[in-house]
Amino acid sequence: NNYNALCDIGLIYSQMQEAEKGYSYLIKATKINESNPVAYNNIGVTYFEKYDFETAINYYQKSIKADPNFISGYLNLGSAYSCMDNYEKAISYFNKVIDLNPNITEAYSNIASTLNKQKKYKEAEEYCKQALKIDGNHVNSLCNYGTSLIEQKKYKVSTKFFKKAIKLDDQHIKSFYNYAIALKNLNKFSEAKQNYLKALNISSYDPDNICDQAMICLELR
Repeated sequence: NNYNALCDIGLIYSQMQEAEKGYSYLIKATKINESNPVAYNNIGVTYFEKYDFETAINYYQKSIKADPNFISGYLNLGSAYSCMDNYEKAISYFNKVIDLNPNITEAYSNIASTLNKQKKYKEAEEYCKQALKIDGNHVNSLCNYGTSLIEQKKYKVSTKFFKKAIKLDDQHIKSFYNYAIALKNLNKFSEAKQNYLKALNISSYDPDNICDQAMICLELR
């Protein structure tokens, strides 16, 4: 129908870095159906991708107001608050998803990622385990688990999680980068360098400075 078409076109334009055009289509969708959460959520995504987290949150809030059971809205709210370093609020939204549906892998994985940011690595491990019980091939959960282990200096054990993540998604930049960190700490410098380079080949710039850090680490050996 027209509503879904407008939502899809709007999001596609936003992903093509044509945010203003995307926004115009999504606004049209909200006028067709004010009680459907998808357009509000997609507008939030366009602002999130521009790092305007406060505006994104405003639209995500509208999406869950339109539908209090709209899981994507809660997941995106959690991600936005996590990016703003409001970890307590982020986790509360991810837990809301679990309350609505305890089988949503992303909720556990996102809590794990947030706990890693707080340096609560053992707790993060437990959430990764729960996520992987639901979906053993969930790439972000595998990467988050490996990251928790690296921070606890369990480098050898961490590598199996990164290797599996990379096998499942050969464009997952964070897995290549963190796998390289683990290899470097295991004195496997040649392999570490290869994985840093793979991260750079995917993207020479990343908002989290993953690739910038990789460039620096390449100078080590």
